[in-house]
Amino acid sequence: MSSSRDVDSMYEKLLSHYRNTMISGEAKLTHDIKRLMNKGLSREEAIRSLYISIFGSPLQKAELAVEKTKP
Repeated sequence: MSSSRDVDSMYEKLLSHYRNTMISGEAKLTHDIKRLMNKGLSREEAIRSLYISIFGSPLQKAELAVEKTKP
């Protein structure tokens, strides 16, 4: 299970992504988190879900990095 620090890091990365790709990115991120919470997820679960939907799981990203370095 993700620690509070992991969820905070995920939130910060999501916030950066939303701000860089959308007008009113912070408001949109807040809206998306609340939408998932209204479906029964906790705030942490909502952040994790958004993070995975946008960036993939950390394991997938690590596997992709290894594949890119192969000759």
